[in-house]
Amino acid sequence: VKLAGSHASNITRHVCDIGNAEAVAAMGKKVLAEYGEVDVLVNAAGTNAPRRALEVLSLENYHAMIATNLHGAFYCVQAFLAQMRARHS
Repeated sequence: VKLAGSHASNITRHVCDIGNAEAVAAMGKKVLAEYGEVDVLVNAAGTNAPRRALEVLSLENYHAMIATNLHGAFYCVQAFLAQMRARHS
């Protein structure tokens, strides 16, 4: 936010578990209620596992990474895509 300078007031952060579709949908509704529209979506959230080599990667950690890194990006796009398309954004 510091790097945005005078534009910092136009930036917001909302914390949620992006691997959880309901949490992302709720966050999306909150953002749209607060701002009315979103012009830019930056899907920059992600996770990794300390023991990620395939021979030691647990199924639990694998699913957590997929839920966050793959599904999370999809959920975030779904939360804002309709209003962006409606405005041809």
